[in-house]
Amino acid sequence: PKEILFPMKKQWIIRVGISLFMLMLVSWQAGVKPDSYNGLWGKVRLYSQKDLPKSALKTVNRIYIKAKAEGNESEVLKTLIYRISLQSTFQEDFRLKSIYLFKKEQQTATPVERQLLSSLLGQLYHGYFDSHFNKILNRKTSTSVGDTSLETLNARQWNLKIQNAYLASVSSPEVSGLIRLSDFSAILQNDGNGSVLWPTLYDLLANRAISYFSSNDARRWLPNSKTVSDTSLFAPAADFIKMDFSGDRTSVTTNVLLLFQHLLRLHKAQNHQAAFVDADLKRLAFAKSQMPDNFTISLAYSHALGRLLQQFKNQEISVRIANQLAKVYQALASYNKSRTNYLIKAESTCRKALKAFPTAPFSNNCKNTITQINKPAFRIKLQQALLPGRPFLSLVTYKNSSKLYFRVVKISSDVENPITGENLKRRLMSFLEKPALKKWEQSFPFAADHKMHTAEIAIPALPLGLYVVFVSDNPHFSKENTVLYQQIQITRLTLLSQKN
Repeated sequence: PKEILFPMKKQWIIRVGISLFMLMLVSWQAGVKPDSYNGLWGKVRLYSQKDLPKSALKTVNRIYIKAKAEGNESEVLKTLIYRISLQSTFQEDFRLKSIYLFKKEQQTATPVERQLLSSLLGQLYHGYFDSHFNKILNRKTSTSVGDTSLETLNARQWNLKIQNAYLASVSSPEVSGLIRLSDFSAILQNDGNGSVLWPTLYDLLANRAISYFSSNDARRWLPNSKTVSDTSLFAPAADFIKMDFSGDRTSVTTNVLLLFQHLLRLHKAQNHQAAFVDADLKRLAFAKSQMPDNFTISLAYSHALGRLLQQFKNQEISVRIANQLAKVYQALASYNKSRTNYLIKAESTCRKALKAFPTAPFSNNCKNTITQINKPAFRIKLQQALLPGRPFLSLVTYKNSSKLYFRVVKISSDVENPITGENLKRRLMSFLEKPALKKWEQSFPFAADHKMHTAEIAIPALPLGLYVVFVSDNPHFSKENTVLYQQIQITRLTLLSQKN
């Protein structure tokens, strides 16, 4: 919901770490008069629009000196972030210089600034690692210890450095957990729900760390726990926060679980219910990702979400839980190991939540899930070569539909196969515009179970020639609806081949 943002403009686009976005200077640190910085930042934007990064950088440095003297942490951090973008336009090694700048800044930073700087350093380290991956991968394993040159580190050492930076950023939850994230709004973009789901500075820092520890790089290059089948990780949050994970502090999985414990304890103590649910949903999803993907594990996951939904059923946040549970029910339906119709359960779960809270946050997600469950789908299977003058059978598979419409169009034998070529869509629609040799509708028994059903239907007899069979759930075969097609040939060659 909230993220530290880096400015971007035209070619000044840099990707440093897991997520970089356009800086939106829409709000300012509480207690600081906007006019004291608005004028200077206006000059920065003006220079940026004129592609004068060095002039913009000089103004940013003036803002830095002013903010440092006034103890304005949010503005200091914003200037540091802006420097990265501006330096990227005329310095090839801007990432390394930015890393050294941030490390130097840490020496005189306040404790809170140091935590944010550590998180940003982790992001910068990760960005450098990504952009120099091939070069780093070819380095031999180094046996050196201590603060060696960044340009000599191998892949594992880089990721240890990233890990240590993120761990440093979350080392004082008792401090950052009491600081409102809105105090740093100058470097944040709010999506509307941000202050509710991530109310404290610790939320931002912990979620950024979790994002890295959940990445492919962390799993590949850092020590990690083996895949487990122990569904105790799906325990209710009240039990989960009491679990002891201190035995393996070097494991990526352990670090993530500990961070979730801190988040859940924090929001339970401060009674931040929406933030508590946000953390618990992510905790359960992470636990699921560490286990084998099978029916038993998915069923246990659904039970955990069901308990959470029951706990918060009388609050708006229940809509978000319901949508996640519906998604898991959809996955369970694919296993076909139970008589339970999980698609109906998925739809019912979302409808019940929406009935109670129709305009709650995440209500559109639930509505989209319902639409997806009820979306018609169908397939048709025909032999490509068929005998003339005889009706023939086609296998139709369908769901959420009671009627399909068919059109048979005759095409010239010298026409290029319509299912190939770059202009497929245009050619397809041009065949649809031809007069239909045959057209009809076919009704099916409607099944409200949202499952796929199969039926055989008769296709009318056709004379010798080349045809395209079109099928749609709409009688007008409009572009907005699904239109399937298959080319067939009516020929006696198959019969002659059999006689020979």
